[in-house]
Amino acid sequence: MGQHDSAAETDAVVARADALNQLGRHDEALRLVSPVLAHDPQHLGANVTAAVSLLNTGRVQEARPVLQRVAQAHPDAADPLRLLSYAAVQLREGSTAVGCARRAVELEPWGVESHIQLSVALTCARDHLAAVAAARRAVELAPSSAGAHLALVGALFPDGANPPESDLTRAERHVQLALSLEPGNAIAHNELGRIAMARGQPFAAASALTRAVITDPRQDVALDNISLVFGLMVLRAHYVMFVLWFMARAAVKPVPVARLGLWLTEAIGVSVLAWTVIKLRAASGQGMARGLVREFARRDPLGAAWCAAVMSSGLALVVMGFTSDELTRALLWVVGGCLAGGAILSWVRAARRKARG
Repeated sequence: MGQHDSAAETDAVVARADALNQLGRHDEALRLVSPVLAHDPQHLGANVTAAVSLLNTGRVQEARPVLQRVAQAHPDAADPLRLLSYAAVQLREGSTAVGCARRAVELEPWGVESHIQLSVALTCARDHLAAVAAARRAVELAPSSAGAHLALVGALFPDGANPPESDLTRAERHVQLALSLEPGNAIAHNELGRIAMARGQPFAAASALTRAVITDPRQDVALDNISLVFGLMVLRAHYVMFVLWFMARAAVKPVPVARLGLWLTEAIGVSVLAWTVIKLRAASGQGMARGLVREFARRDPLGAAWCAAVMSSGLALVVMGFTSDELTRALLWVVGGCLAGGAILSWVRAARRKARG
């Protein structure tokens, strides 16, 4: 009776720790199961819970030996192998991730989570067709699982890929299915944002990614993607300013300066800026827009500097219309210099992002 009570109490502790993990309180969950592991180092549930806590706090190298130990102690358990595959994906060890996930599927052929992880591992290993097939199997096993649909989205549209429109359309359909099952799924909103970015729709992307952040403020991936959206907006603004600079040069060449042409150029620039601000506020909400801009500056200082250079060129262009001819011609060089500096910043930013992978 005493052993039964002890086992029941241990199971209750692990269940509470699992609940804390679900709430994102991973450090608390780890502290809660630590005494269980001290008493029984090979306890399956406690080890899995501890590994989940470590993985979710970025301590992959600490989680791996825990999972390897419990996988050896419980060779018929699928969860440790599935989590080992997840850890290998985080470390970009594609072949290891696939091997562990395949073994988990063999042990748990009807387990949707194992099929989802196999799809993720195959995507990491760049085996596109097999990843899609594994995700489809997960959807077949659990058509009401939002996670299964999102696994198929990830297989159809991996990070960094440039898929055809047909794959984007299929991915979008499964995102919508996931949202119909879980309207508050932040990952699904983030995927909608990625699809909109791939289609060159920055405002639709900003709207979806903002919903992802509102739904789950812990979504760092969504915030990173919002930074990419702002980068795309700055790039487009840079192109617009470059065209306006050429138009302004034509207006400044005559003696005296052709003020009407210069004012028309400035009016176009102000209109484009106003339209961009209105669309961004509509997409993300006025209250969120400022916070997202600040987050962009924090996460992407080079992008923020690039944006500042483009904005400075716009300010100088506006001022040009109301100064003497001599100063107007001088400011034309200032506009060109800001645009050139912004171009250099954008190239450095792109090179660093590429180096980070």
